[in-house]
Amino acid sequence: MKNIPPAPVAEHGFSALVSIFSREKTNTFLFDGGLSENGVIHNADLLGIRIDQISGIILSHGHFDHFTGLPNVLKRTSSERSSTVNIFLHPDAFLRRREIYPDGKRARLPFLAEKLLKELGATIDKNSEAKLFPTDAPFFAPNYWRDTTKY
Repeated sequence: MKNIPPAPVAEHGFSALVSIFSREKTNTFLFDGGLSENGVIHNADLLGIRIDQISGIILSHGHFDHFTGLPNVLKRTSSERSSTVNIFLHPDAFLRRREIYPDGKRARLPFLAEKLLKELGATIDKNSEAKLFPTDAPFFAPNYWRDTTKY
């Protein structure tokens, strides 16, 4: 019988690791936190990714399928490093949301709790302006490409 490694978690929602490279530094951000509480942590461990070494977390928006894994990510990062983790998001990410059905009934949806994120070691950076990335490192540096490619 073959030894089959555990499978990564695949789920509705979203989370990705994004690295931004410059000549001086690489910044790696977790983009969203996924739907399940442990999916990001499980997949990072499975793939050998040191989630505690991320530069920060970018939250695209405040829907639960993009933030549910954040508390466990913060627990992992705060237990393995001394600095806080910056979370970059729009202030509306903390709004409480509801679904409204055709018959008029409403259902509360899970919401992102700013207080909990801070208790778990996050520094919250709210910004309502569009940004390419939350870092001074350029995403596209024309001189870099000119110096490293033949075309």
